[in-house]
Amino acid sequence: MKDVKNRASAQRQQLVYGGIRTALIGYGIAAFTLLSARSDSVADSANSGSSLVLWGLAVQVALMLGRFVIKHRIPNAADAARYSLVVELLGDGVSVLLFAIGTFAAIAGTLGNL
Repeated sequence: MKDVKNRASAQRQQLVYGGIRTALIGYGIAAFTLLSARSDSVADSANSGSSLVLWGLAVQVALMLGRFVIKHRIPNAADAARYSLVVELLGDGVSVLLFAIGTFAAIAGTLGNL
């Protein structure tokens, strides 16, 4: 009975992490769309910001692939879940950092052109 509760708790955690990841990817796509839709004079200063946002999106795609590899290559489910959690936390932290710096760089470049 305890194993069933632990498994249900782990599945809920994965759903929460999946929702957070979806929100991160959605933010990254929205930020990249906003940065790439700017006029030419502003886009030159926002290039570094848009490239950082693209790197953040690439990290998220790599995390999806990494989670798939971990799930299928590690036979012990408990170890796979632990490794997946560590990799996801590190990757999400890097993605958030890249998105934040990219957004700040685009805002700073826009303010510098005013």
